[in-house]
Amino acid sequence: MIGVLLLLSFIRGFRTGVWRSVFNLVGMAAAFLGAYALSGPSVDFLNERWDLLEKTSVWWRHAFDTLPPLMAPYDPGTFDEAFSSIGGSAWGRLLQGAVKQNLAAVGALAGPQPTWSEMLSLALSRLLLSSVAFFVLLSVLRLVAELIVKSLGFTTPDSFLVRLLGGLVETGLSVVWLSLLAGALYPLLTAGFLGRAREAAAGSYLTAVLLSVYQILWPAIIARVKL
Repeated sequence: MIGVLLLLSFIRGFRTGVWRSVFNLVGMAAAFLGAYALSGPSVDFLNERWDLLEKTSVWWRHAFDTLPPLMAPYDPGTFDEAFSSIGGSAWGRLLQGAVKQNLAAVGALAGPQPTWSEMLSLALSRLLLSSVAFFVLLSVLRLVAELIVKSLGFTTPDSFLVRLLGGLVETGLSVVWLSLLAGALYPLLTAGFLGRAREAAAGSYLTAVLLSVYQILWPAIIARVKL
């Protein structure tokens, strides 16, 4: 499936040429920046209307309240200890920066003298909802960008080199976005809930490539996103 998607991306870029692919790259970058800027305010607005953070944090609290270290009073200085107590895997440690920033953002919602369980529940709920808002906004803005690029009316290129560069640019874009999807789904695929998904993910060369791109690129970006 991954190989087919990458092949289709190359064919698309080869047909349209490098300039349209470059404009697609600009559109993707603009969509990412727009989603990045609007995801946090969108979650704040929805929370003010429907208290989504408090409601979704209950899901985490049921699990966290069974861990004695998380019943201690909240102290930012003991973050590493508290985070490791929830099973901070190597995959989870990639997102420590984002969790820390969300802890600061939910301080006013936790009330006086909160426990680590309360704070982490709210922080992870905010991170989850902000991620959902980001993907929704990214999809909408990406569609708008594609419509704008199509309206520019690029002519079909004649040069083989221009077509080849277009195919490579489109393939590179697909690798970046598929790496984000692979990184988001990898914990689910390897958790043992989906039959032989663990073996399939472990045995896929292209999945390994996408996960490598994800680990290099996305955690560095996500850790700097002030949600």
